Amino acid sequence: GMLGTIPITEGSGKVYFEVEVMAVSTDSYIRVGVGSEDSDLDSDCGNDEESWGMYESIGNMYSHHNNSATSQFTYQTAVGKVYRVALDTATWQMWIGGGATWDGNPAAGTGATFILDRDPVFPFLTIRGTGNTIKLNATADSFVETPPSGFSALVSSSLPTPAILDPKDYFDPVIYTGNATASRVISTQNKVDHLAIKNRDQADEWKIIDSVRGATKELNWDSNVIESTDANGVTALGSTSGFTLGTGANGYNDNNEDFVAYSFTESATAGMDIVTYTGNSTAGRTVSHSLGVAPELMMVKRTTNAGRSWQVYHEELGNTKQLFMDTSSPAATNSNRWNNTSPTSTVFTLGTHDSVNLSSNDYIAYLFASVEGFSKVFNYEGNGSTDGPFVYCGFKPAAVLLKNGDATNSWRMYDIARNPKNPVTFVSFPDLPDVEGTGGSADFLSNGFKIRSSAANENTSAITYVGIAFAEYPFALLNNSES
Repeated sequence: GMLGTIPITEGSGKVYFEVEVMAVSTDSYIRVGVGSEDSDLDSDCGNDEESWGMYESIGNMYSHHNNSATSQFTYQTAVGKVYRVALDTATWQMWIGGGATWDGNPAAGTGATFILDRDPVFPFLTIRGTGNTIKLNATADSFVETPPSGFSALVSSSLPTPAILDPKDYFDPVIYTGNATASRVISTQNKVDHLAIKNRDQADEWKIIDSVRGATKELNWDSNVIESTDANGVTALGSTSGFTLGTGANGYNDNNEDFVAYSFTESATAGMDIVTYTGNSTAGRTVSHSLGVAPELMMVKRTTNAGRSWQVYHEELGNTKQLFMDTSSPAATNSNRWNNTSPTSTVFTLGTHDSVNLSSNDYIAYLFASVEGFSKVFNYEGNGSTDGPFVYCGFKPAAVLLKNGDATNSWRMYDIARNPKNPVTFVSFPDLPDVEGTGGSADFLSNGFKIRSSAANENTSAITYVGIAFAEYPFALLNNSES
C-alpha cells in the first residue's frame, strides 16, 4: 500500500480527494481510503484498525475497515471512473463514493460510512494485478467529479497554521569549534533554558545544563552521577539568546575540538517544562508541571547524595515501564517509578524508587509534549529493511532522538547542524561518551523522517522504537503542496 504525504488532521476542515482509474484489467484490484501513520503498508487499505477504505467486487462497492467489508452500492470499475473520499475533520465523519454515487450525503453531513478515531490520517491506496493504473487527484484542477458542497482539495494550505512559525525560536541545534577562551558566546536564535553539549572529537561526557539549577551545574546523559559544578563550563544561559562558555576543558570549549549543542526554550507553547522537586518516599506522590497538557516524554534525574540512573517515561511504553538515559538497556517494567499512573495536564505521579522519589533528595525532570509543527513524541515498528519505516512528524526535522525500546541498543541522536543534507549519517550516542559515528542512515523529509538502515539500533523487524523529534520547518507552511 501507499500513504499520501499530506495529513488530514483536526483543523483541516472538509477535505475531498479522488482516485481516477487510468487502466484496468480483468484481475483489477484497487482499494482506496485513508489510514493513520501506523497503517500496515504491507497489507491493503481497510485490512486493519488503522485504515478505512473501499473496493469494488462483482459490480458492488464495499466499505472496508478492520478486515470487515459491507456492500454499500452498485459500482463497476472502468477506465475514467473515480473512487471518491470526503472527510469532515470537525466530526471525523467519512463518506465513500464511486462515480456520481455516494454512500450517504456528505454535503448534508448525513449517512457517513465511517467515523474515524485517528488523527492524523492520510490518503491510502492499494493496487494489485497486471495492467492496473490509478491516479490520485487531490487538487481542484485535477478533479474529474465535483466535490460535495463545502468540501475542498487536499493541499498543505488546508492544514492549520502552526502556533510556532519559526522553530528556531524554541529549539536551535548548533555546531562550534572550541577555542579555550573565557566569556566565549555561542549564538542561538532561542533563549536557552536547557542545553545538551557533546564533544564530537573526544570521548567526553555529555554536558546537561539548565537555567533552573544554574549555568555551572552539570549533569551527564551518559552517567548516573549526581550534579557537579564546573565554573569553566557554561557560565551563562537563560536570560537572552545564546549561551556563554568558560575556558571549558574536558567537553565544553577545548581548543580546536568540534562540538554540537542542542538548545531548548522552556515554554508551554513549545511543549517543554523543567521541574525540580524534593522526594518524600511516598507512593502516588504528584508533582505539578506547567505544560497545560499531559507530557508524553519525561527525563527524571536524582541530583543529590548518590548517583542513580536517569529514568525516562515514554507514552508508547506506558506508565509501567521506564528507559534509562545513561544505559543501552531496553525498557524495564516497574510500578515504583510512575506508580502505574499516566501523567495529566497538571501533574505527573511517582512511585517510591530512590531514582525518582527518595525522601529529602533533590530531583530534576525535563518534560516534553508534542506540538503541531514543532515537536513530535513518536514511535515506530521496525521492518528490518534499508527501505525502512517513515515517521510522520508534520515538519522537516532539525533533530531526532531515538531508542530501541525492546532490546539493548544505544540511544541515537541525529541533527541538521552536522547533517545539512540527506542522507543523515553523523550520529551521537547519548548513553555513551564516545565520539560521534557515521553508522546511521536516515532521510529528513518535509513532513517527517525515513529510516534507511536495517541496523538493530534503528530498524530491527517487529521491534518498537521510541523517541522525540524537533522541527526545522513546519510542513503546513509549505505552499499548496499536493498529497
